[in-house]
Amino acid sequence: MVSCCRKNDAAITRSQQMTRAEKINQILQGRQKMADRTEKTMECVRSVASALDDCAALLEKVIEILEGEQRAKAEQLQRELVRSINEKIPKIHQGVSQLWLRFRRPTFNIGIIGNARQGKSTFLQAITGLTNDEIPADETDHCTGAPSVIINDSKTYADVEFYDERSFLDEMILPFYEKLGLTPRPATFRSFADNPLPALQSTSANYQQLWQKLKDRHENSSAYQNLLRQPVKRIERHEFIDYIAQQKQQKEGESFYIEKIYNWIAVKMVTIHCPFNVPPVVSPSKAWFHL
Repeated sequence: MVSCCRKNDAAITRSQQMTRAEKINQILQGRQKMADRTEKTMECVRSVASALDDCAALLEKVIEILEGEQRAKAEQLQRELVRSINEKIPKIHQGVSQLWLRFRRPTFNIGIIGNARQGKSTFLQAITGLTNDEIPADETDHCTGAPSVIINDSKTYADVEFYDERSFLDEMILPFYEKLGLTPRPATFRSFADNPLPALQSTSANYQQLWQKLKDRHENSSAYQNLLRQPVKRIERHEFIDYIAQQKQQKEGESFYIEKIYNWIAVKMVTIHCPFNVPPVVSPSKAWFHL
């Protein structure tokens, strides 16, 4: 028991002495080992699929010489084999392939998800050394709007991917209608933008909050609708806030005021490349956040 405890204490001490880069390297190396094992599993799945193909072909020849009850049983077995080949094996192969791709991923990803105004952006600023220029944050109100990926890179720029009208309607509008029980549902983005919203029947505080979000997208549709037709756009650091944030501070004379921004509503994803201002880490590293 004493020996075991000493071994555990030694392992903990080694872990505490590791640098951030060493810990990340350790994780990536362990992930690669899993990728190698998963690749072997994929080979096994392919071998099973090939063997089943051979069995099905052989069974087809056997069925030709069988009669009566034996033929019926063989045909049933053939149907089960064909179903396995056409349905089960591809699903298994797809699942294993997805694992293989994840294990081979060369980046160390950190995902941050939470309710509004809980400090997600501030936390990411703390661990990356970045500022409001790259990760907009505001202590007083909702700030980050668009889902974003931040990649540790030597250059600074961002690629903005927009919804098209169909995907925006399906992913950003109709879920509100379904959750709130609103009818009739718009068939196109134009019908959503040009017609009044159905009345909300519920007095629930949660439903009222969702209704306000939908109302905001409806009333301000003219401010972002042209972006729904745009291809991926590359932007510079000073433009980040215009596509990620829900608001920004502006100066007029000697006073400041808050300007609402609506571009973020049309944004499907922003991929930001910039150098992290932290002690050396394995590159590339990636942080992800989404409001």
